[in-house]
Amino acid sequence: MTFIEKFEKLAKKIDNYSSKDLEKKYKDEIFNELKKFLEQGLLESSNKEKNAIEVINNMDIMLKYTTLCNSDWLNYEILYTKSDFLPNIAKNIRHFRFNYLKEIFSQLNLNVKNKGDDSIESVFTDNVLEFIVEKRLPSDEYTVIFQFLNDSQKQKFLELSLENNIDLDISYWNFELTDENKEFIKDNIPYFIKHSRIYDFINSYVKDEKSKLIAKKFIEENPMCVINEMLRIAPLEKKDYKHMKEFTYELVKDICRNEKVNISDIKRGVPGAYSQVFFIGNKVLKIGSPRGTLKFPNNPYILAPLLRQEVNLDCMKKTFEVAEKVDTNEIDELEVYELYKKIRDLGLIWTDVRMSNVGRLLKDNIIHWPENIEPDDKTLSLEDKVGTGTLKKGSLVIIDDDFIYKETDENIFYPRNTLFEEFESMYQAEKKRPNKKKK
Repeated sequence: MTFIEKFEKLAKKIDNYSSKDLEKKYKDEIFNELKKFLEQGLLESSNKEKNAIEVINNMDIMLKYTTLCNSDWLNYEILYTKSDFLPNIAKNIRHFRFNYLKEIFSQLNLNVKNKGDDSIESVFTDNVLEFIVEKRLPSDEYTVIFQFLNDSQKQKFLELSLENNIDLDISYWNFELTDENKEFIKDNIPYFIKHSRIYDFINSYVKDEKSKLIAKKFIEENPMCVINEMLRIAPLEKKDYKHMKEFTYELVKDICRNEKVNISDIKRGVPGAYSQVFFIGNKVLKIGSPRGTLKFPNNPYILAPLLRQEVNLDCMKKTFEVAEKVDTNEIDELEVYELYKKIRDLGLIWTDVRMSNVGRLLKDNIIHWPENIEPDDKTLSLEDKVGTGTLKKGSLVIIDDDFIYKETDENIFYPRNTLFEEFESMYQAEKKRPNKKKK
């Protein structure tokens, strides 16, 4: 019995496993047996040269019975000394039955580079590219594989993806693409944008006016792509989250209607510690995980919220906040310290003191809405208000109110790299100074 016949006889036990079973049963003895058999035959045996040639000439059998659990043979140096090793993998790739192509190609690439060659580009024949696309792998698998392709292979892959309508999220691929690739994507925006993280795609590929119009039209016709992005639901997520999506969509439509803008006009801002940030007309919508401090006393120095609510639907918990847009430019650190002192004088502690967490009011710090809305503190998930007065246009205000506590709270969290320690030392030093008597 030849080496490959012995291997096939041993490996046939894998036929009893489904792809899902293999993920659970990778510790089964069969995989240790296969590993030891290949180690002995290709690393230790006096016939290893002959065995290596058998493996390469029977690549269909080898790939048929290769899983992540027994793929170590792809790392054996002896195989890389044979000129027909990689071509035979390309020729027989369709015998590979599982969805671990990212790992398989990563192994090949690493070993080829260790041998001193540049890459495994030669493996990616048209047959291999067609097979990869037909497998309909998760998008992150394609992201890795794409890096191993040369320029013409990248173009061929994108064309095949379009032809086969595979789920391909290219949101973060901008640094990997050629000019030809980018032009192809621009010419086919509706296909590529529907599988991608919408704002990352727009930032990467939608630059000229024609592309912007196409993207806006797509968003208006497919508004749930924006809602998915707001809720951080991946483009290919199978779970529906129906009720959370509906709640978010109705909220966004209401804001758009009152701000007299379209859903395609929404812009994404810089995210905070807990939230994604979106600009809708003159309003800011924050959606994120439960806050660092959801409840603390309302006070004049936080940006007046129109909505501040924790929502739990479809086993997804999110905090929604709506407030006015502010100006975050040209703010002086001394101004921020003066704001900090006012907070401290109310008996509150603000530990996440950063220049990026304050803004200058573009309007008085009240709720600006066509209807007369005055939500009470309980509705806003805030405790009873401390302090009086209303900040006027041009005043500095806290726009990210995570990590505001009462001075008497026991569990206070102190984020790193903030101005808190410096400001608190200044504040305590000022308190100790004797008041100057008036003349």
